[in-house]
Amino acid sequence: MNDGTTSIKDVLSSMTDMSGGSLSPLNVIITLLLACAVGLFIFFIYRKTFSGVMYSRNFGLSLVMVTMITALIILPITSNLTLSLGMVGALSIVRFRTAVKDAMDTMFMFWGIAVGICMGANFWAVGVVGSLAIGLLMVLLSVFKFRTALPYLLVMHFDLGAQEPHGARQLRRDDGRVAPEGRGSQLY
Repeated sequence: MNDGTTSIKDVLSSMTDMSGGSLSPLNVIITLLLACAVGLFIFFIYRKTFSGVMYSRNFGLSLVMVTMITALIILPITSNLTLSLGMVGALSIVRFRTAVKDAMDTMFMFWGIAVGICMGANFWAVGVVGSLAIGLLMVLLSVFKFRTALPYLLVMHFDLGAQEPHGARQLRRDDGRVAPEGRGSQLY
């Protein structure tokens, strides 16, 4: 009886079928290449529009990787219902502890995840067109500076080995002022 309806037996057999459905190696390669290309585009937009305090090249590269990894996770999920429910359960216990320092970094991370989902679900046109639209919007918004004052960050590196072994001793100058002794201290 094949009149277009789905029986419970059909649903159960599709749930227990772990063959992977129509997942071909060519489909995996195309999906990962497209995810990499769009991830590199996201990285390029991140680098060009960055206006934060400290630029992190590693974060930019992680945008490419999260796009590709998300696409790789979504590929098998779309072909099997049981596997998708298991992946949702497994991924729900993952806890990310890295603090994101800028709200724009979070936006870029969500952008990479969204594109990875689109690519992995074979919605390639949605991922590419959506990324082009978001990228254009980000470039346009970065032209207009909405921040009133840019924050400054002072990074100091201190080396205990740079101290003199006998401690900091003060030298008296000819004019009566006190100058600390150490590297670069001179009496004028």
